[in-house]
Amino acid sequence: MPEILDEFQISEDDQFVPGALPHFVNYVEGIYVGYRFYETAAEEGLINYDESVVYPFGYGLSYTTFTQEMSDLTVTDDTISVDVTVTNTGETAGKDVVELYYTPPYTNGGIEKASVNLAAFDKTDLLEPGASQTLTLTFRVEDMASYDYQNAQAYVLEAGDYEISLRTDSHTVVDTRTYTVDETVTYDGDNSRSTDLITATNQFDFAEGEIEYLSRADGFANYEEATAAPATYSVPEDDKALFTNNSNWEPEEDPDAQMPATGADNGLTLADMRGLAYDDEQWEPLLDQLTIDEMNTMIALGGYQTAAAESIGKVTTTDCDGPASINNNFTGVGSIGFPCGVMIANTFNEDIARAFGQSIGEMADEMNVSGWYAPAMNIHRSAFAGRNFEYYSEDGLLSGKIASQAVQGAAEHGVYAYIKHLNSVWTSGVHDFRSFFLVKSGILLPVRYQFEKQEEFMKIIEVKNRTSELINCLLDVWEGSVKATHLFLSDREIRNIKEYVPQALKGVGHLVLAEDEAGCPKAFMGIEDGSLEMLFVAAEERGKGLGKRLIQYGIENYAVERLAVNEQNP
Repeated sequence: MPEILDEFQISEDDQFVPGALPHFVNYVEGIYVGYRFYETAAEEGLINYDESVVYPFGYGLSYTTFTQEMSDLTVTDDTISVDVTVTNTGETAGKDVVELYYTPPYTNGGIEKASVNLAAFDKTDLLEPGASQTLTLTFRVEDMASYDYQNAQAYVLEAGDYEISLRTDSHTVVDTRTYTVDETVTYDGDNSRSTDLITATNQFDFAEGEIEYLSRADGFANYEEATAAPATYSVPEDDKALFTNNSNWEPEEDPDAQMPATGADNGLTLADMRGLAYDDEQWEPLLDQLTIDEMNTMIALGGYQTAAAESIGKVTTTDCDGPASINNNFTGVGSIGFPCGVMIANTFNEDIARAFGQSIGEMADEMNVSGWYAPAMNIHRSAFAGRNFEYYSEDGLLSGKIASQAVQGAAEHGVYAYIKHLNSVWTSGVHDFRSFFLVKSGILLPVRYQFEKQEEFMKIIEVKNRTSELINCLLDVWEGSVKATHLFLSDREIRNIKEYVPQALKGVGHLVLAEDEAGCPKAFMGIEDGSLEMLFVAAEERGKGLGKRLIQYGIENYAVERLAVNEQNP
């Protein structure tokens, strides 16, 4: 490392990293990571694909063979759905992955866009020879928007034709359809995307640095310049002035600081906060109860645990490392290990990821562990990254969807996850240059799926035509919900009550459903004259806020102000 950074060398006496020097990484490739680079570079004529790529992203082998047939596009409420019928044409039972990609319109020199982008995926059940299964894949139109970090500094869905392609991998096309956007949509100001809590705009311009970023313009004309070795190893003086580590940090007191209230007797406990929003005003009186010693202890002993705080009734919890198991680095006790994240993502199977998370949660409970230092969300930027085994994929959608299921599976056992490391490649570095384009489109994309409420995919509708098929679907939801929540009822009692449920479903004034992207009911409520008469959520959807969302919908749209409760309910 050049001597220019010697002034930031950590002391040789440091117990963790004696004598360490800062490192840096220039993320010159922007969004062109993994298959997004190879597919786009091939289209632009920069590379010979067959000479450069042996196994495309999404490629896989099977002991049998399949055919896939793609339906026409179904567009409803700003979502695009495609039915894909998969048939096992071989002689052995097997499962197949269905991969849907989109190719956006690109203007030379315009917004940077990869030519191929994963839009949705799913996996079949085990299909016997000759058997078929139809899967419905759904994604939002706004998901095809590209981030314009130079001009609009927002997501932009440009007008033009978007090719929606069914592929067996990122390169091999089975069939295509076209979706046309008539007018450009810019998601700025109050017009944010439906899944954004705040409108996305540039936040990391300070980290852009003075480097050449790879651009698709003119067929990647700047490829040689952008990928050349750094012209300088010196950190710009303005950036050096902001750099702080143990070698140069000097604590300063804020003369305007005000001492917060401590040790107050407000009669609250941490359990009282369950379900409250992060910015709920009730948090302030709770925090006022903490003592200085408690706050100091919680911060000083904040690694691999959370300390107790008697003033608010908070107990001590233990957090352990992951991501493929539960390991206590201090006692040496660990759970069994599972295949690494790469292997789980390679299955393209969200059910397996959910089962993995459930197993993690169950083992954590057995070890009296509350927190799991996982999942690891870095993107596979380079094959030489030392901790690639922890991370799922080079694709943000696949990484996010798989990790989301793992998190939810662990949460079923009360285990909370610490999403890490929020970088695009593991390094020992502390000073990276990257564009906000990369941050939004690459690094944060998989993380988005952890915080994006899963019920956002749920569509809430009132049904008038209460067909026998629909009633049977709702009966399944009802039975699963009752068995998961009404533990005071025996199986015989549930069967007896079930006989009367169809009549109630057909007779209630307003029957409101929450449907997933495939149109399957996952929850329902019945409303009569401003009274909530029934509310049931599928067992697998519990704990995701779907019931709360339905109630809020009922209050806003049907003036619900009363709740009818069975007197036997606890």
